[in-house]
Amino acid sequence: EQAIRIFNEIVGKEPSTAEGWLDLARYYVGQEEFDQADQVMGRAVAAVPDSPQVYLFWGTAMERADRFDRAVEVYQRGLGRLPAEPRLYLYLGLALEHRERWEEAMAAYRQGLEGAAEPMSDLRVRWGIVLARQERWEEAVAQFREALAIAPESADALLQWGLVLQRQQRWEEAVDKLGEAAEVGTADTRVLFYLGAGLEQASRELDRRDYFDRAVATFKRLLEIDPDDAYTLNYLGYMFAEKGMNLTEAVEMLLRAVELEPGNSAFYDSLGWAYFRLGELARAEEYLTRALGALTDHDSDEQAVIFDHAGDVARALGKEDEARRHWSRALELGPENEAVRRKLTP
Repeated sequence: EQAIRIFNEIVGKEPSTAEGWLDLARYYVGQEEFDQADQVMGRAVAAVPDSPQVYLFWGTAMERADRFDRAVEVYQRGLGRLPAEPRLYLYLGLALEHRERWEEAMAAYRQGLEGAAEPMSDLRVRWGIVLARQERWEEAVAQFREALAIAPESADALLQWGLVLQRQQRWEEAVDKLGEAAEVGTADTRVLFYLGAGLEQASRELDRRDYFDRAVATFKRLLEIDPDDAYTLNYLGYMFAEKGMNLTEAVEMLLRAVELEPGNSAFYDSLGWAYFRLGELARAEEYLTRALGALTDHDSDEQAVIFDHAGDVARALGKEDEARRHWSRALELGPENEAVRRKLTP
């Protein structure tokens, strides 16, 4: 209550600097009083109309409140005042992407590149990402090339280029490009994660054990940087479980992942599968049951895998009817899965 009185007094005195207004707005955002924050920022731009930080904070505050249309209005208002500010074009495009207004987002990135005082590689990268969403592969890659011409050490441009190659199932080229991204973004754990995942996927598609070993090394490097990276713990633990190797280590990693992010059904599935591979069927059933109880955050392919695993565990426990129910559901979610179809064949 004292803080509110103090901030209300500040409002009455009207801050004289952009930072003063931002301090006030941060308070309201922290309290999730977004209407108040919106009003304060409206007064802020009247007082300091040429501060890009004010428009950027205002827009991101509206995004935090899931008011993306309002955020678009804010960024457009900022660009009306500061047409050479590349960050406003970038944030405008991102807000439009969130609303799936793809053509408008690309137009924002194009305008930013044409009108900004200096070219910004991130505008090219985002433009390429939107093109990739539409499977316009060559156009997307052209944008990533242009981004690298602006910033040759752009790990993000190399990463997104590698992900496009993955989606085209050009596995070896994808691995090479993701490796380049990791070389220039040595401190970027996100790039390392995608490299590890790319190597693991390529190892399955091409039956390359050397890629699998490199994936393991990449994930272990990631865990040296951040031992509590739950997604890396889950990915590597599941890799081991799938291969039937290092199963005790896999269970330890997956238990840690579940501890760090309880309620994640994918993590429960991985742990249940590792216990199944170890032959500990009661624990496998326990965690697969938990996974089945928390499926809402996962797409149909991920759900199909969980139902398939649950079916395997049920059959191993002699629960044939239950196993067939799980596999039938897996096949509904992934009708192209012939391995599951064979399990249902009498």
